[in-house]
Amino acid sequence: MQRLAARQLDVTVSASARNATALRGAFRRWADSFLDEDAADDLTLAVYEALANAADHAFVGKPAPGVIRLRSDITDGEIIITVSDNGRWRSPTDSGGYRGRGLALIHQLATEVHLTPSPYGTTVRLRHRLCAGQDGQVA
Repeated sequence: MQRLAARQLDVTVSASARNATALRGAFRRWADSFLDEDAADDLTLAVYEALANAADHAFVGKPAPGVIRLRSDITDGEIIITVSDNGRWRSPTDSGGYRGRGLALIHQLATEVHLTPSPYGTTVRLRHRLCAGQDGQVA
């Protein structure tokens, strides 16, 4: 019997490393319903990098954490993923260590990436083209 996978995931949480990890799990479960393992791995890593960046950097110096929203939609043969926060954009710095590679990694893992900082927060929009058979239909 065929069933239609949920075509949308939309979750908003308080910005924290723990919640970023929880959203990573929610996204992975959603993606597993229609993507092959390699594509789900790649997109889950890209999404987590965007979530972790928001949790780690967007609210530095603020007295209370803000929010992070993850929205994923299947539409017209592709997945549109949006990670947004209501914090402040901070330009990447050369830390010389193991940090600072998240945005480059996101660009390598998604078909297309748009980063939009504003005074009201930052939005990272990822697009991933679906391959034949990745249309939301699962057994």
